[in-house]
Amino acid sequence: MRVSLAQYATLFTLGACEPQGRAHLMIYVGYAASLLVLLTFCMKGMIPLRVVALCSNVAFIAYACGMQLMPIILLHGVLIPINIYRLASAIRERRQSHAEALPHGVSAERVPSRQ
Repeated sequence: MRVSLAQYATLFTLGACEPQGRAHLMIYVGYAASLLVLLTFCMKGMIPLRVVALCSNVAFIAYACGMQLMPIILLHGVLIPINIYRLASAIRERRQSHAEALPHGVSAERVPSRQ
């Protein structure tokens, strides 16, 4: 059976495969999670990158729970503690570098941090 290009395109449009109810909402959650991942690739700073990565992990877990996708739940469940650890390390390194850059005798607690 041959399928024309028009028939093939019709099969894969949103109108032909319109999800219903909760699945419809989960599709948008999945797109939001994917957009957050894309955003992490556009970021320069490590701290904002890790914060957005954590948000994408949470969004992907919400999507995967709604769609019952256990591999995605497991993957992002493992990535959350990794991102938390890396975020804490980046914050610690930033504080150390700010403290080392201060003049002698100035306390790091009195200097506001820049994000």
